[in-house]
Amino acid sequence: MTSRGKIKNKNIKFRYVLWLIGLVALIIVGHYGQVAFTRHGNLVQPDLVEKPTKLNVKANSALVVDCTTGQILGEKNADEQVKIASQSKMLTAYGVLQAVKKGQIKWDDQVTIPANADLSKQQKETFSHLEIRTGDRVSVRDLYTAMFTNSANDAAFALATYLTPANQTTQSVIQGWAKELKLSKSEWYNAAGQQNGDAFDNRIKTAPVSAANRASAKEVAQIASADLDLDPTLKTVGQQPYLTYTKNGRIKTTILTDFGQDNGQTAAQLKSPYNLSIVGLKTGSTPESGAALTAIVTDGQGHEFLTVINGAGDYEDHVQRFQKSLDMVGQVLDEKQARTYRKGESLQALPAPNTQAGKIAVHVANNQTFWVKKGKSLALKLLDHITESQIKKDELIGTAETKLRAEYLPSNTNRQQKILLASSQSSGPANNWQKILRFIWP
Repeated sequence: MTSRGKIKNKNIKFRYVLWLIGLVALIIVGHYGQVAFTRHGNLVQPDLVEKPTKLNVKANSALVVDCTTGQILGEKNADEQVKIASQSKMLTAYGVLQAVKKGQIKWDDQVTIPANADLSKQQKETFSHLEIRTGDRVSVRDLYTAMFTNSANDAAFALATYLTPANQTTQSVIQGWAKELKLSKSEWYNAAGQQNGDAFDNRIKTAPVSAANRASAKEVAQIASADLDLDPTLKTVGQQPYLTYTKNGRIKTTILTDFGQDNGQTAAQLKSPYNLSIVGLKTGSTPESGAALTAIVTDGQGHEFLTVINGAGDYEDHVQRFQKSLDMVGQVLDEKQARTYRKGESLQALPAPNTQAGKIAVHVANNQTFWVKKGKSLALKLLDHITESQIKKDELIGTAETKLRAEYLPSNTNRQQKILLASSQSSGPANNWQKILRFIWP
């Protein structure tokens, strides 16, 4: 073979080598691109934007929230500051719950009723109160419960005074609780929610008689949500037909509960196409605020809704505030559907390059519900890969996020909006050869 022929053969071989290298590079790049698309494919899908239902209800303000996640499902004037009457007692309850949690007080501590909490000379129909007088001793637990079951104003005044340090005013303490919850636009004058001119010895002399506690529906929901986190038993408050409290360590008094009585009497009159029912939480009623109610509504499917309504009718009304609360949830259910990720639900296997298995099957570790407009589907944003090398079955390995842009209560945490992931299998660590091969060919 001539020199020229040898050179030509070498060029041909060189071209074949270059072509082969290029082909391998294209295959690898294509494979990596496919893997990247597989891992990040859900990022290509646009987020689903879910706005709250506009509630058509005759009231000053109204709100429907998912009780677990804090997702806002329906609203009307929900950011407007309005007089909230006895719903204020939920903030006093928050102060009690925080003090118990921090070990500052105990549930069985005996509170000596101060003069400013003695409402024994007032008509119960106008200013709800217990049969207690100055100097009587009642437990923290009994006073706390009475705020919810009977909207006892004297109980709220007594507890707030009990929690007030000597160098502070009760108003400043209440405002401090509001600050903790970041209720930045709210106004607070007394622990019971009475208009300033009707607060008796709890009146703020520097404020006008018409001054009253004000908060938005969202802020009221934030208070209720915080209370429920600290004391889940509040969900059953509406099921108590009677309240029994003990004063001075020996005298037991049993009375009908206002909330339980109202709820029981009105239940038969309420209508709901979704078989909804109300199980708690706190009413509010003054001539200035009208009828108000913060409630927990259930649908029989395991869903719990937190509702707030203010100015729902005349303050003496015992039906409309309840019916309108059910109607609000009904309007949400007319428009939205639940997408519940249930504990144990299988999801796609995730790459786990440092494990022997290479891929790990995963499942949902906690029940989590999200609400979307009917007919819409919800996508998940999963982990790119699992970094651990040793995996045990049912071990928590991370979180997934929904591709949902929705509104939540400001106090809601990211944890409540995420889905916990657990492994569905066990796997030991990968050997060096497996790691090398997966690096070259994922």
